[in-house]
Amino acid sequence: MKIELCKGGCGKKAKYSGWCGIKWKKENRICVDCSEIEKKRGKSISKYRIKEAKLGLNPMQNSEICKKNHSLERNRKASETFKNLAKLKLLPQQTESKYKSGLRLSRIRKALQKLSAEGKLNHQIESPKKKKLRHQKISKTVTLHYLNGVYSIPNVKRVKYKSKLRGNIILRSKWELDVAKFLDSNNLLWLYEPFAIPYIDNKKNKHHTIPDFFLPKYNLIIEVKSNRKDFFTASNIENKEKAIRGEGYNFYLWMNKEIEMIRKGNSENLLENIKNLEVENNA
Repeated sequence: MKIELCKGGCGKKAKYSGWCGIKWKKENRICVDCSEIEKKRGKSISKYRIKEAKLGLNPMQNSEICKKNHSLERNRKASETFKNLAKLKLLPQQTESKYKSGLRLSRIRKALQKLSAEGKLNHQIESPKKKKLRHQKISKTVTLHYLNGVYSIPNVKRVKYKSKLRGNIILRSKWELDVAKFLDSNNLLWLYEPFAIPYIDNKKNKHHTIPDFFLPKYNLIIEVKSNRKDFFTASNIENKEKAIRGEGYNFYLWMNKEIEMIRKGNSENLLENIKNLEVENNA
């Protein structure tokens, strides 16, 4: 018995009126669901859109249409519609089968991996200045939302602190809280995670480090790190320190020993070392 193949040319067995699959059927009308047909349809639409854009007929090129389509009221209605569909679990990604979901995620993953290998991802092509501004914006938004109780940050032990010099601020650990209190008690003006500094690791990969504390008066960056192996990598710290000093900053790495000195009230040497920098800078 000869097996009838799909009319679309995908090579699959024809099950529904000569097609391998259908999306819906109404009386004598059907909506075909064939991968080959979808590809051809996508290419046809793409060619039409390109031709339309070259002639300046694309709705997005018309300022009046664009203004109407992207009005605040339209965006609000669209947002409400999507929320309602999500509650009813009718969004495309909620109704698709596990097989199709797997295929879609696989395509996305491969596309991202390809872009990453070519160095074309957004965070790979943006300038250091834009990356710095992006990090600052993210940090401010997270801090603001966390302080206002909009959301909590999972798996990260954040610490709220009301600094007499900096106001309300969110720190990443109790160690950083100890350092902030130490700086406040000695009236040392400080900034928390104020900017990003580029550095290169041992494998020649480019990264950015965001310093924990910056003391403008002493041009000093203080990095707070634990001795634990899962937190501390000597080579990584060395690369960061090299980059920080290369930018003209003074650098101190405070670990278990320095934190214990602060907690026990034996921090005179730490304070003296900081204040000596002012003498060195003025020399």
